[in-house]
Amino acid sequence: MKFCSNCGAPLKPDSPYVCTECGAEQQPGSSKADYVPPKKKARRSSRRLFALGCVAAVLFVLLLAGGTATTFLYNRYNPDDTLRRFGTALMAGDYETLRGMLTSDDLSVTDDGLAALCRAFSAQSDVDALTEDLLARLNGEETGSTAYSAFTLAEDPVFLGYSSYQIHVSSVDLLLSGVTESPGLTVDGTARAGTQTEQGMLYSGFFPGLYTVTASGKTVTGQTLSGSAQDVLLLDASQPVAFHGGVDIYTVTVENCLYDEATIFVDGTAVAQKPSGGTVTIPGVALGSTISMEYTAPHGAKTTASVQFTDPSVTALRFENHATEGGIPAETDLNTLLGTYYSSYLDCINKQDMTALQASTELNRTRLSETYSTDENKAAAFTFESAAVNYASAVTGEYEGKPSVVVSVLFRYKTTDRTSGEEHAQASYQTCEIVFQDGAWLVNRSVSCSKEQYEAAQRAELS
Repeated sequence: MKFCSNCGAPLKPDSPYVCTECGAEQQPGSSKADYVPPKKKARRSSRRLFALGCVAAVLFVLLLAGGTATTFLYNRYNPDDTLRRFGTALMAGDYETLRGMLTSDDLSVTDDGLAALCRAFSAQSDVDALTEDLLARLNGEETGSTAYSAFTLAEDPVFLGYSSYQIHVSSVDLLLSGVTESPGLTVDGTARAGTQTEQGMLYSGFFPGLYTVTASGKTVTGQTLSGSAQDVLLLDASQPVAFHGGVDIYTVTVENCLYDEATIFVDGTAVAQKPSGGTVTIPGVALGSTISMEYTAPHGAKTTASVQFTDPSVTALRFENHATEGGIPAETDLNTLLGTYYSSYLDCINKQDMTALQASTELNRTRLSETYSTDENKAAAFTFESAAVNYASAVTGEYEGKPSVVVSVLFRYKTTDRTSGEEHAQASYQTCEIVFQDGAWLVNRSVSCSKEQYEAAQRAELS
């Protein structure tokens, strides 16, 4: 058998002059049969190159697969991608996608809640602000804001440092202030129950979002008022969102009531609140209401005053227009009082003892005791007939801090001479001062006046 002079491979019988392995031409008559070492070395190098090529190919495939896997994992477990999908779903109102992305510890993800959430983020600028805040907090940055505290980007580790992300939502509370009597709240057309607190009515458990809210309340007079519907953004879960309600009902204080016993009225309806130290505090006063006071003194004088509440920024008011009317007993009461007094006075003259004088102050009794026991009075017997005031002459006043009324009166009586029995009809015109003392009207002073003064409804000067 002949061998190739170049590579040492056996030459085939049908090709004795060209090696079928390396293609080398053979010299005619060559009968080399030994293996040529250099040619074997070249063959081994070729196989090594082939093996290295295979390894390189495998490494390339692995690198390509790793890169593809890395790209897939980055896209699959990337907070930016989660937020992008979240924002797109919010603006599109994609409830199905949102349900898959939202999680909560205290809320159910309902269509109504998702509708409110989507209303709050219908604009791209609002979505951008929310996603930037979420990403900043995920990276540990202090934003200094609680505007979106109802949302948290929740991270759940998966493997190899990758995490999946969901949007965690917390419930938001609303505090209705300013409505003190029977506060009520309608949210998107549905009445909502709340809990009374010192700060106001607290409504809890809102899904974050934008709601149309209407507040109502009762005034101190029992009238129910509703505010205008308002859009309220509930995204801050760090504390209750304050809401006044737009109901024009306020707590009002009024000073200068003069009398703590006065009755207070709001729009003509008496309320339970009473002044203390001249000031009254009234909750549930509707804007535009008229607040008034009325005090009727024991002697009948009525003092009134009023003020209108027109400015919601000024709830501290003051009575200024006090007016006092009355305080004069009715004409029949005056006639009865003075009739009792004069009848008693004449009886005391007859008895020559003023201690039993009725309807009189001690001052008047003392003054009469100095003048009644004249010889003329002792010589006659006196009989009372009538007392009639000219009511038009009556005026109010004050005597030593006590309410008084001064009025002119015609006093008729009869005298009977004790010796002859002769009778005479008498008439006396007087101006009397009566004062209200110890819960009753009493005659305090009296002086003579002329018939002309009496008939002209005038009064004589008291001394």
